[in-house]
Amino acid sequence: MMIRKAFFVTAMVAVAAGANALQLIDDFSIGSSRISQSTVGGNFLVQNNAAPLLMERDMTVWLESTDDPDFQARTSMKVANHMLNCSSDAETDGHFSLVYSNPMPNGVDFSAEQAFDLSFVYNDQPIELTSYAESVGPNPIGVLTAVTHLTIPAGTNFKFHVDGWNIPITWSNCDIVTFVFDTKKGGDFQLGRVEAVPEPTSVAVLALGLGGIFLRRRRK
Repeated sequence: MMIRKAFFVTAMVAVAAGANALQLIDDFSIGSSRISQSTVGGNFLVQNNAAPLLMERDMTVWLESTDDPDFQARTSMKVANHMLNCSSDAETDGHFSLVYSNPMPNGVDFSAEQAFDLSFVYNDQPIELTSYAESVGPNPIGVLTAVTHLTIPAGTNFKFHVDGWNIPITWSNCDIVTFVFDTKKGGDFQLGRVEAVPEPTSVAVLALGLGGIFLRRRRK
């Protein structure tokens, strides 16, 4: 009997985890153009239908203003070999952003996830990451933008979890997700996947709830 109970509860945990499975946003299998910037200012590229689930990928690279009128330093972004490659010269900090549009009412519902995983192939030094999630809320709320600031460590072949939003938003109406990477001088990184993932707490709560229902029925 105890073995049967343990098996059933384990199965319920598996169902809970499956119900909150990740959603692939981008595996960088589409798009091959490079964008770069060598003087003060920015450069951007919009790639339609560039992500598996979301409609549009917008890549931006830019250099901040400087007092030196002759300042030049190259920063670049390129999608190739199922990776996003970002690099900057030793003379300047690199600023890169990924913007994914998710037009409503036909976009992806993120209410089961509310967090993201960034799968890094390589990152040579810590990166300051600012992420934005924007939702079109019901009137009179209008547009809500949640923000989170995190530091990505250096390393190879690792996942970085993005959560800790400053305000709640309507995730079922989340229409824009933005990741802004601020690297140090000479910073380089390669990103392999972007995924929407469930919060660990939501999976645990669902699993415990299902297990509790099972035990209560057994007692009756």
